[in-house]
Amino acid sequence: MLIARDCPICKTPTDVPIGGVSDRTLLICPECRHVFWEEQIDNQQVREYYESAYHHHQDEIQEGNRAYYRSHVTELAIMLNGEEAPPHCIVDFGCSYPTFLQEAGAAGAARPIGVDYSPEVRQVGEDAGIEMWEPLEFARAFDGRADVIRFSHVIEHMVDPADLFAAVVGYLAPRGIAYVTQPIFPVLRCDAASLPFKDAVFPEHLHFFNPISLFRILLGAGLAIEEFFAFQAEETVQSIYGEWADLNYARTHLPAAIGASVPAGFSPLGGRPTFYGQNCRVLARRAGA
Repeated sequence: MLIARDCPICKTPTDVPIGGVSDRTLLICPECRHVFWEEQIDNQQVREYYESAYHHHQDEIQEGNRAYYRSHVTELAIMLNGEEAPPHCIVDFGCSYPTFLQEAGAAGAARPIGVDYSPEVRQVGEDAGIEMWEPLEFARAFDGRADVIRFSHVIEHMVDPADLFAAVVGYLAPRGIAYVTQPIFPVLRCDAASLPFKDAVFPEHLHFFNPISLFRILLGAGLAIEEFFAFQAEETVQSIYGEWADLNYARTHLPAAIGASVPAGFSPLGGRPTFYGQNCRVLARRAGA
């Protein structure tokens, strides 16, 4: 028998199953259409998991992305202020091995900061001269203002993504930006189903966002969204979820500007209202002079 759970994003109760694996069930929220596990987990369990088990050859993966990270630092600088001069303080929240931050420092960022649960990762960063924090400690006690906070495939791993994200982006300087990339799913009907969800691995992926639920986190944290679209394997995602997509609900529950345009080179399927694509990119900015 399913246990009704409050949606971690909007707190609406639900007991509607929409997928799962083995003996674990995924529920869908009737209000924001967020998908999450019926089984609950706390921050201590997450910390213990990542401290002991979650590596997946990340050192090799991060090193293999070094050339991209070099250009990505410039990309973020232009997003921040239209210039290539690197941000003064750039935070990579959920950084894994801090190759990106090494490149940010080499480009001239005065205070590159890594945040990760793994003690091994933090030690690697500290040995390289990078300032490193544990996630919950950073959220409670960071002592500065960040120009850029980067969340690359991390929000879906948070126990309480709305509150933790809001606490972290609260450290953004005026006009600072949050850059988010992560898995995304289209807005689905709130009907009982048994749909497949990519990376439905417990407790690694705790949340399965759609544009409405992710939008609520961003705006709830006081940010203005400047870019939001889905990308990668758009036609495959459409073939899996097209019959279950609730396009009218997406239209009526997202502001008209959200996803209205998709950057050149990306499929229009990744924009409003379909948002078909395995991943999404979000650029959001804090208000201020």
